[in-house]
Amino acid sequence: MVFAWACRLGSFLFVRIMKDGEDKRFDRAKESPSVMFKFWTIQAIWVFVTLLPTLMLNSERRNPPIGTRDYIGWGIWAGGFLIEVIADAQKTYFRNDPANKGKFITSGLWSVSRHPNYFGEISLWFGLYISASSVFSGAQYFSVISPVAVMLLITKLSGIPLLEKAGMKKWGDNPEYLKYIQDTPSLIPFIKT
Repeated sequence: MVFAWACRLGSFLFVRIMKDGEDKRFDRAKESPSVMFKFWTIQAIWVFVTLLPTLMLNSERRNPPIGTRDYIGWGIWAGGFLIEVIADAQKTYFRNDPANKGKFITSGLWSVSRHPNYFGEISLWFGLYISASSVFSGAQYFSVISPVAVMLLITKLSGIPLLEKAGMKKWGDNPEYLKYIQDTPSLIPFIKT
């Protein structure tokens, strides 16, 4: 499951960077070796924390039969993966249409969540934890830090806060955008928080 997610996201980002010619997230880091080192070190730690449930699962010697928790986790993972893929595809098609230049997307999954791709991302990591936890015991359950950290990073630190700020900067004087912000849930489809 992790390999499928990594291949999909890696290829999506690679194609996007090849099309755009750059990844603006790296602009500051490229200019300073120390910033680049910090950037990659933090990402390495992040990857380790994110992989904790998978690492725990793969290191466990017990091999209980597949059960309900596995199926529930796999279902949540598959649903989250599908939502993320569809949301990214919808936004890519939207951006590739010259008629949409300078506009914001409000169609498809983006009509029920302002960040459906992030909802999918968070869901798939919780699904992976749930399925992996079917073999856990004791302290291994603390690897729940993985999906919780993903959720906190996306909702509090990087993903949503940065995009919401950029959106307000770009379209904050557009009444249609303000109505979209007011009427459309930020993360969980159909649930306004």
